Amino acid sequence: MNLSDIQIRSATDPAFRAALLDDPRAVFAGLGVEVPDGITITVEESTPTEFVLAIPPVVPDDVPLDDDALAAASGGTTPVTFTSIVPLGASAAVGVGFVLGKIF
Repeated sequence: MNLSDIQIRSATDPAFRAALLDDPRAVFAGLGVEVPDGITITVEESTPTEFVLAIPPVVPDDVPLDDDALAAASGGTTPVTFTSIVPLGASAAVGVGFVLGKIF
């Protein structure tokens, strides 16, 4: 499951959404995603009149890359983002992908 799948499920599954808002670390663990210690997960809801956009941290130009990261970044180390907003009645489903080969 990737971040887009989590966003879609949270928009369509009220119990999953409530769990994600209550304890995101437990939800990620239940999905098999290990969140490293020291990483805080903050989940915020967009509303029909407010769009919440999370942006990734700045990636310095001099980030050392191991072989796996180098293979994944064949075009460079700048993160690639994809954003879409699809109206769903009075609200919007938002998908933001951050591509570095891993969620964290």
